[in-house]
Amino acid sequence: MEIKSEEASQSRILLEETFYVLTKKNCVFRVRLSKTGLCLVKESDNNIKEQVIPIQDIIGCRCLRSKKQSKNCSCQSIPRSTNLKVVEENSGDLDDTDVSAYLYIYAYILVNNKGTTKKRERTIITLRFRSFDKYEDNNKEAQRWRTIIKKLIKGENVSTSHIADFSVSNKYKEDRRLLVLCNPKSGPGKGRIIFQQKVVPILQEAEIPYDLHITKYANFAREFIRTCNIFQWSGIILQNVKNSRRTFRPLPLDRKTIFRDNSSDSSVASQQRLIVSRDSIDSPSSEGHVATIGTVIFVGALNVCRTSQTALSEEKSFPTPAKDPHVAKNHANVGGDGIVFEAINGLFERWDWSDVVKSIPIGVIPGGSGNGLARSIAYHCSEPYLPSPTLPSALAAVRHNCAPMDLVRVETTSQIMFSFLSVGWGFLSDIDIESERLRMLGGQRFTVWSVARLIGLRSYGGKLWYLPANVPLVQAKPEANPGSALDLPAEVHLETQTGRQRLDSWYSAASRRSAYFSATGSSYQSTADSGGGGENPAGDPDKPRMYGPASQLPCLTQPLPPAWKCKEGRFVMVHASYQTHLGEDCLFAPDAKLNDGTIWLLIVHGGTTRTQLLHFLLGLSTGAHASMVSEGGPIELIAVNAFRIEPDMIEQGYMTVDGEHVEYGPIQAEVFPELARVMVP
Repeated sequence: MEIKSEEASQSRILLEETFYVLTKKNCVFRVRLSKTGLCLVKESDNNIKEQVIPIQDIIGCRCLRSKKQSKNCSCQSIPRSTNLKVVEENSGDLDDTDVSAYLYIYAYILVNNKGTTKKRERTIITLRFRSFDKYEDNNKEAQRWRTIIKKLIKGENVSTSHIADFSVSNKYKEDRRLLVLCNPKSGPGKGRIIFQQKVVPILQEAEIPYDLHITKYANFAREFIRTCNIFQWSGIILQNVKNSRRTFRPLPLDRKTIFRDNSSDSSVASQQRLIVSRDSIDSPSSEGHVATIGTVIFVGALNVCRTSQTALSEEKSFPTPAKDPHVAKNHANVGGDGIVFEAINGLFERWDWSDVVKSIPIGVIPGGSGNGLARSIAYHCSEPYLPSPTLPSALAAVRHNCAPMDLVRVETTSQIMFSFLSVGWGFLSDIDIESERLRMLGGQRFTVWSVARLIGLRSYGGKLWYLPANVPLVQAKPEANPGSALDLPAEVHLETQTGRQRLDSWYSAASRRSAYFSATGSSYQSTADSGGGGENPAGDPDKPRMYGPASQLPCLTQPLPPAWKCKEGRFVMVHASYQTHLGEDCLFAPDAKLNDGTIWLLIVHGGTTRTQLLHFLLGLSTGAHASMVSEGGPIELIAVNAFRIEPDMIEQGYMTVDGEHVEYGPIQAEVFPELARVMVP
C-alpha cells in the first residue's frame, strides 16, 4: 500500500495547460508537470502521442521578455519568429508593447544513437504566457511554473496546497555559487575557449552563478585553494583541456509552434505559445561553435512565415542567458588532471580540510591531455562521454548530485600528497614524463612515445610490497582486561622516538608533533620540537604543512607487518590506479569504482616480452588487457589496500603521482575510502 501511495504521489499532476496548433484542426497539446517530469500529450485526429521528459533531464528554466525590435510595423500584431529576440525582464531593451512572459525550459534528453550507443540531445521547450492583458499577470503564471520546476530539479518537496503561493512575490532564487579554476594553457591551450563555448551556456541555462579564476603559474590553483575563503562557494569546478581539436556543425532545429486559446475567439491577446526545439550535441564543423535556429514555423493572426537562421551562441538572437564571467558558488576546475592534483592537495594544506571535503564537492571539466577522472566519473554513472566529453561534466556541475570518492595518501622520503588517480613506476611513467617534449601533439604524444619505449624496453630492479584487499590495514587489537590497572608514578614524561625526519601530517600517529586527546578534553602533546609548532616537516618556513587523515602505515624507514606480501626482482612497470580510466581511451581497471576502497595494482614483470606488452597496451582502450593478467604470470592485476615500492637506487627512472613527476626513491600509498566528494551527472 505504501508503494502504491508513493507512486500516486509521484504521478500527481502539479500544473497543466492545454495548447492548440492553429495551422492544424483538431490538434491539441496538453502539457502536464508532475514530480516525475514534464509530459507532452499530442491529441490529433483520434491519435494520441505522449512524451515524458524526466525531471532529472531538465537542468533549468528562465523567465524572459521579448526584445524591442528596431523595425516594427504598426500593423503587425505579434513579432515574427524570425526577428524574435529575448532579454532579461529588467533589461532596458524589452518590448513594452508585448505583454507576454516567456518561460524557457532546458533539458538534455538521453536518446538511443546509432547502434547500441546513447547520446544526449538538447531540447528547449518555450512556453509563451499571453492569456492576460497585463505583463504582471502573465509573468506571475510563468514564475509559478518556473518555481515549481526549480524545486523539483533540486529535489525539494512540492505540495499541491502551496502551488498557488509560488508566484513572482516569492520568486525562486538560486542559493548555489561555483568557483571555476581554468588553466588556459592546459593540454593544447584551449581551456578558456572550451569553458566559454561549452560550459558557460549550460551554467546560464541552469542560472548557476560562478566566479572564474584563470591560473597564472604552476601551483596557482594549489595556493588559491589553500588560502582563499572557500566556504563562500558551494562547489569547485576544475577544467582539463582536451588534446584533440573539436569543431561544430550547425544542425536545424525541429521546432513546432503551438498556441493555446483561453477565450471563445482566437484573438492574439488570449494566445499562448509552446515551442519545442532540439539540436544535436557536438556536431563537427569548421565554423566553430554555432547554434542554429532553423525551420521555425510561426503561426500568427495575420501571417505565416518559414525561415532558417544560424546565430553564434554569443548573440542575443538565441534564447540563452547573457554570459557573465564573474558569477559562481560550487568548485569547478578547467584544465588537465594536473590542476585537479593541485586543487586536491591545496584542500589538504588547509587546517579546516575536514570541513571542506565534507561540504564542498569537486567537479572536473575535461580539457587536458589525460582527462582520466572525468572519463571515470562518466563511466561510473553510465553517462555517454563521446562525442561531447564536456557535456557530462557540465551537467554534473549544474545538477545537485554528488558521490563519495576514494583518495590515496602517498608518502615519499620528502613529501606527502593526496592522489585521486594513480601512482606509477616504470613504463607508463616513462611515457608520461618523457613525452612532455611532444605536448603540442595533444593525446597523440602518448601513442608516439609508447612506440619509442616499446622498442627501447626498460626494466627496473627493486622490491614491491603490498597488502591484499582482503586484509585490513589496521589489525584488530586484543581487548584489554577491564580488571587490570596501570601503575603510574607521580610524574610521567612521554616522547616519540627521535632520529626520524617528520614525513607525516600533524595528525599522524607517527609524527613527532602528534597531539592525543582524551575523552575529557585533556591533551597530551609530544615534547619533541615543542617549540616552533608552525614549521613544516622539512623545516622550510615557506613550505605549507600537509594536513589530512593520519597514516596507518609504518614510516618508510620501518619494516612492514607480516601480513604484507613482497615481490622482488625486475619490473617493466608497476602502476596503481583507483579509477577505471587513466585517460579518455585507457580503460585501466574495468572493475574499479569511485568509492570501493580498493587500489588496483598492475605489475608487469621483467620477463615480459615486447609482443606480450604490445598486446597488453592494445587492450587498454577496451579493457581487453584484463584477460591477459594472471596470478603468478608475467602480468598481474591485484586488488590491494596499500603498497610500498623500494626501487634499486643504483638505477634511475621516473615515478609519477596523478601524472605529476615526483622524486625517484621509496614510496608508499594507502587508500582512504570516500574521503572526497565529486559532482556526478
